[in-house]
Amino acid sequence: MKGLTIGNRSVLLVRLHQWRTYEGLLEGLPTDRYNVQILGGLEDRAKVYAEGNPICILDAAQTPIPHERRYPFGEPMSLPGTVCVANFESTQTIRNPQADASALTLVWFQEDWAFPIDPSVLEQFRRVDWEGRAMDIYFNAYRDDCQ
Repeated sequence: MKGLTIGNRSVLLVRLHQWRTYEGLLEGLPTDRYNVQILGGLEDRAKVYAEGNPICILDAAQTPIPHERRYPFGEPMSLPGTVCVANFESTQTIRNPQADASALTLVWFQEDWAFPIDPSVLEQFRRVDWEGRAMDIYFNAYRDDCQ
């Protein structure tokens, strides 16, 4: 895979976790209300995989689901079918030149499993403010210059 760019940084994908957006929906249609619940819990779920990195959740488009009559549980709407949580690192630091690298976790939705990463998501990657969102990291937390 060719190099990825987030903001103005060339980055390395370190770890990727994925799951189906509606894996817990047993029957019926996803709705705008259900999607609010999914989006509301996304950061907490991503923290499990972020390894302490800051988390940036990218925008996800909701698509209306045609339905012939009034649906009692909300407006039928769907998010893309796959949630992706990925840890990225850059060899360039943000604030402390003594650090080893910088890191950021991105969360996004796309229709299919990655890889590839959807082109519309890659476009969002370019708009992320790496310097404002990422954090410096140390590969050896026991070094004297890590303070």
